[in-house]
Amino acid sequence: MTAVVRVGVGCFVRDAKHAGAILIGERKGSHGAGKLALPGGHLELGESWETCAAREVKEETNLDLDNFRFVHVTVIVTLLLEYLHFTLVTI
Repeated sequence: MTAVVRVGVGCFVRDAKHAGAILIGERKGSHGAGKLALPGGHLELGESWETCAAREVKEETNLDLDNFRFVHVTVIVTLLLEYLHFTLVTI
């Protein structure tokens, strides 16, 4: 079996009209169905962090975002699969 590293991008989406709040949604259809999660997904080959974040947020929420700030990188190892998890915050 060939090892594949998938890079996940999660986004804290904030709005000045709702100070202190972040956007979360209920997962459907994939791992964690029924659980609350940030909008996000996997980075496509050659895609930038910002492009991935904008695409995933658009796919999951229909919001158009264009202001990003890098926050955190974490390596998560689960069930022998390695994930690099990158989080962007929109302001």
